[in-house]
Amino acid sequence: MFPVNLPPQQVTTQQGGYAGTISQWGGCVTPFGYIFPDSLQGKIFVLGEGLEEVSMNGMIRYTNDNLSVLTDKYTGYQDNPFKAGDRGILSAFDFVNKRWLMVKNHPENPYTLSFDLITKSFVSFHSYQPNILLSRDNRLFGAMNNNIDLKFYEHNKGNYGSFYGEIPEDSIITIIVNTGTGSQGGKGYQITNTTEKVFDNIMMSMDSDNGNTLKLYRNVGDTIEVFNERQYSGVTKLIWGNTYGYIPARDEVRVQALRDYKIDMPLNSLISDAVAIYDNNGNPIGAVDQNKLFRDRMKGNYVTIKLTFKNTDNYKLTLNEITAIFREYKR
Repeated sequence: MFPVNLPPQQVTTQQGGYAGTISQWGGCVTPFGYIFPDSLQGKIFVLGEGLEEVSMNGMIRYTNDNLSVLTDKYTGYQDNPFKAGDRGILSAFDFVNKRWLMVKNHPENPYTLSFDLITKSFVSFHSYQPNILLSRDNRLFGAMNNNIDLKFYEHNKGNYGSFYGEIPEDSIITIIVNTGTGSQGGKGYQITNTTEKVFDNIMMSMDSDNGNTLKLYRNVGDTIEVFNERQYSGVTKLIWGNTYGYIPARDEVRVQALRDYKIDMPLNSLISDAVAIYDNNGNPIGAVDQNKLFRDRMKGNYVTIKLTFKNTDNYKLTLNEITAIFREYKR
């Protein structure tokens, strides 16, 4: 029996509208609250002590453009992420890494992303697209459906970078550097995102280990790219090991093991900025010549740094901090 004399009680409101979901498999109960996608609004919410729109934490434009599974904004509804080639959203909580995983299955625009509920920040996109994702105790399981058979896999097990029976894939970290602080004459100052800068070095605090052995230097294959709207370094090899006295080739930069790892900022190798530097996805495609006679330092209001790490040696890579060293560009 339900009481009939109790008035309804307002739990929470959202200014300017509402929050809801049409994705019956997209919501997930976590220790931090109930998190769910609202594909009609293109937003992601957490319902805990109140209602919080977490997609505002750096992803509002992306989710607004890419969260919908409809044919257009309001029609063509489908919610069947379990069938290969169909549309729908599913999610689960990863208790080991304290993150929420959301999978959007779609024949044209599929993706998987993760959200850290401790830092309340989006962590990464992921290369796998499971059709089933579920948590049990501290274990996370996923399944791939190719319309022939259904194969189950367990996350946080096996070789690093290898998911759902595939060969290990690269780990790619992309950051944008545009602000910072400095000091001059004993006085501190702020370098804003509109200040012209010269970018000199990168410092990384990181560990690489296999559970038993700490690896001071990594194997070959890791690369770095640095670019902005008018400059591009090209794909440049990271040279690990005892690089003291080593003279890098034109397509290489040294990684020096100091207290942290110091990387010389690659130089601009773009042939011409008169043609398109980026493709439609924002990836650099400008033609470069790393052997050209004169290459200038990276300059501008900002740079994008793209680090690619190989996972073929099966070492766990923990990247604690990346710091870009730059100075004000005074013409």
